[in-house]
Amino acid sequence: MGNESRQAPHPRSQIRIKLRGNIKAKVSIVSVFGEGFQSSYTPVLLDDLSPTGFKCHSHLRFPVNSDYVLHIETSICQWELSLLGHVVWRRKEDNLYAYGIEFIPDDHIQKAIRIALLAYIGQMQPNYRRIHQLYERMMGGANAVIRSMKFDQKG
Repeated sequence: MGNESRQAPHPRSQIRIKLRGNIKAKVSIVSVFGEGFQSSYTPVLLDDLSPTGFKCHSHLRFPVNSDYVLHIETSICQWELSLLGHVVWRRKEDNLYAYGIEFIPDDHIQKAIRIALLAYIGQMQPNYRRIHQLYERMMGGANAVIRSMKFDQKG
């Protein structure tokens, strides 16, 4: 089975951060064609993350269809994220499926993801201040977001 997607790929509007260290998430289907639905959660392995989506791997074959809404729960550093999205592409890689997941747009969630990613970058590479500043500028100045909004942080 080859690549599958609902439309031609479009250029990403956000930079994606490659995640190291086997960061996992739990995924379930919560809506099908606008009707509430609750599947059991299944673990996925996150590969990269941006404020608008992520790439992950799973043994399950999720549908490539925006009518299926996924609920995703994960932790990045000390941030607990609860996200909604849908599969925009799928491809077989070895004995797993790789997925591109696009989040349902939400400004507050996108800001929280930016903050979590900056914390992740700072934790993974604490001595690379110039790179952190570059990522912050590319992500829209998350320090201003931190000062203007309060988010729940695990800890």
